[in-house]
This record gives sequence, structure tokens and C-alpha cells, in this order.
Amino acid sequence: MEDGYGPGLFLLGWGLLASGTGLLLATDFRGTAGRFLDFQERTGRRTPSPLGPPRKARIKRLRLIGAAFSVAGPPVFVFALLNLAEHGIGAGATAPLHVPWPVAGVGCLVAAYITWSLWRPAGQSRRMWTGGGWVCRTALVLHTAAVPAFAASPSYGNLAILQSIFLIGALAQITVMTSAPGATEAPDTPTAPAAP
Repeated sequence: MEDGYGPGLFLLGWGLLASGTGLLLATDFRGTAGRFLDFQERTGRRTPSPLGPPRKARIKRLRLIGAAFSVAGPPVFVFALLNLAEHGIGAGATAPLHVPWPVAGVGCLVAAYITWSLWRPAGQSRRMWTGGGWVCRTALVLHTAAVPAFAASPSYGNLAILQSIFLIGALAQITVMTSAPGATEAPDTPTAPAAP
């Protein structure tokens, strides 16, 4: 297995992200569950249906999903560490990737669109940059740089570089969610004005 590509590198990143994200969602650290829900709905450009579950129920569901990931992540992370200690990364993970330039070009166009949608005047990253501190802004820079780097890395890198960029971008996203200004607790339906 030393000459091939073992699952250790991928599982290491997955276990770390599942543990961190799951713990943040399960404990709702600094309103992370609400921020994540807001991010989902704004990214999907959809307004919650008035017939759907209320905001508190949706946040509770996210926290339950986070709890499941926080339980599943640590064993996977430990298994990956043991796998890497025993077998190493493997030659397959460090071999050059051969991706056709049209595929890499389409990936770069998608990355450009994602970056534009996040940084346009009404975009999520623009709002967080305006109200965030230096930790949030540093994480936003790392996350923004990781998107085009991840799209372009297949044409010049290898699987280890590709997964490392993904891991950096994902950790930066977690940092943004925990350090950005407080999530808006807007009600699902508008409230009627009080009678005089």
C-alpha cells in the first residue's frame, strides 16, 4: 500500500472537518447554527415557506445533524492518523494529476462565478467583511483564495495539494462562521404592528 494511494489523507481531512463543524453546530457556538442556516438560504436564494417548520425547528434539526457529525468525526480522524502513520501518504497522492485543460477551464469559470457571487454588493462575503473583525477578514481572504486555487490545482498539482487546498478553504469557512457578526434572528413571518 506504500506505493498506492491510501484513504488516510482524505479521511484525515473529513474527520477533522466533521468533528469541528459538527461540534460548532451541535453546541451552537456563537450562533453558528443560525449563521449556517442563513448561509444556506441566501446561497440557495430561497425564502423559507410560511407552511414549513419555524426557524427554531430548522436550527434544532441542524444541531442534531451537527451532533451526529461530531460523534462520527473523531473515530474517522483517529483511524486516518493511524493509517498515515503506518502507510504514509502514498505515491498516488503525490503523483501529478493529468486533467484536460477544458475541464480545468470550466472549473476556473465556476470558481470565478462563485467568487463573484460571494463578493458582489449583496454577497455573503461582502456583508461579513463589512462587519467582521480581523480574524473574520483573514479567514475570508483565505477562503476566497482557496476557491480559484482549488479549481486550478488539478492542472498543476497533485492529489495531496488538491486536498490540502480544500482543507484550508473549509477551515477558513468554519472560522468565518464562528467569527462573523451575529446572525440575524429575523422571524419567519412579518409581525403585525401593535394596535394604538
